[in-house]
Amino acid sequence: MIEGALKLLEEHGAAELSLRMLARQLGVSQAAPYHHFEDKNALLAALAADGFRRAGGVLRTTSIKHHSLERRVRGLSAGYVRFAKETPNLFRLMYGTQVQRKESYRELVDASNEAFAALAAHVEQMIADFDIRHVDAKDATATLLALNHGLANLIVDQRTSPVLAEVLGRERHIIEQAARLFVTGFRPDSAVQEP
Repeated sequence: MIEGALKLLEEHGAAELSLRMLARQLGVSQAAPYHHFEDKNALLAALAADGFRRAGGVLRTTSIKHHSLERRVRGLSAGYVRFAKETPNLFRLMYGTQVQRKESYRELVDASNEAFAALAAHVEQMIADFDIRHVDAKDATATLLALNHGLANLIVDQRTSPVLAEVLGRERHIIEQAARLFVTGFRPDSAVQEP
């Protein structure tokens, strides 16, 4: 059911996806999907959870061994953007507003936490490997996620001004630049001092 729904999601988007459409796609009775999902919202929540599990899998399998700090960040960013580009409607569903009452779907909450933990593990490893003492791991993880998500969202949705579209058209360059700018924040001399 999930695989069939993912295919329909990418073809039609979350707004058009329905349990009836899924039943037709799978060649089962119209009632069959309701044995697995209470309603469309439950189906969308299950798909979003699957998306977070897939994103977490991408992060867990991204190798950051034996690279400079900048190359590690670049690899994590590139993997995140690639995932979003390969499954744009799933990516939009994971972070969008189509799923109502997200917090009431334990599977979705757990999958989201696991994806964040996969990224956090890489950040914690980088902090340890490069003896970075002035950066909080959870804050750095949230910041890197925001950077990656912003890049992916701009590249996938392409709702941009002509100037920004030109910059984003050089995807590899913008990912490299973002990684470089992110890494400068790891340098002790760039730490922001409170007034």
